[in-house]
Amino acid sequence: MADKLFPRWLLALAETPGSQIETLNSAERLGVLTSTEQWLEARNLRNRLVLEYMTEPEKFAEDLALAKEYSLVLLDTFNRLRQDAIARMGHKAENLPEALILPRPR
Repeated sequence: MADKLFPRWLLALAETPGSQIETLNSAERLGVLTSTEQWLEARNLRNRLVLEYMTEPEKFAEDLALAKEYSLVLLDTFNRLRQDAIARMGHKAENLPEALILPRPR
């Protein structure tokens, strides 16, 4: 999303995408991301899970629990982008994928 979708979305809004951090900050400013910092944390977690060899089972279990939380951030971001496409870009809801139903916070 951060590498391809967000820059194209900004271009569609006549915004100029910059570096990835600038693009994420723009997405946060425009209400599509709730937190650039949270997004970067999720990205670091993804890199840790995919690129590093885990030797501590407890740490791996913690990271998997975090991955579950961050997956909800991704799903929420999809819903926010979808709503933005409807509200700001004038797309019809029926022409877009359905909104995702997220679990309620406990």
